[in-house]
Amino acid sequence: MRDKRVLVVDDNETNCRILKNLLERGNMLPTTFTFTSASTAAERLRSPPVFDLILLDMMMPEMSGMELAERIRAIPLYSRTPILLQ
Repeated sequence: MRDKRVLVVDDNETNCRILKNLLERGNMLPTTFTFTSASTAAERLRSPPVFDLILLDMMMPEMSGMELAERIRAIPLYSRTPILLQ
């Protein structure tokens, strides 16, 4: 996973910071989206950079991580990207 781009989406800033630190220690390139709106996160994925792995919070306001994963899968660029729910 060295040098792989990883997206972390969570509505909790502390969780994002912790995961970012862990991923950086593993020589990955994390980007964090701290949103109270998961739909905003899905829209941001329609433009570069492209991520190799996506980590989603399961319990977010407005939309669950599962629903967000379905929206992300609908974006052709991410139809086969691994998505992990936490």
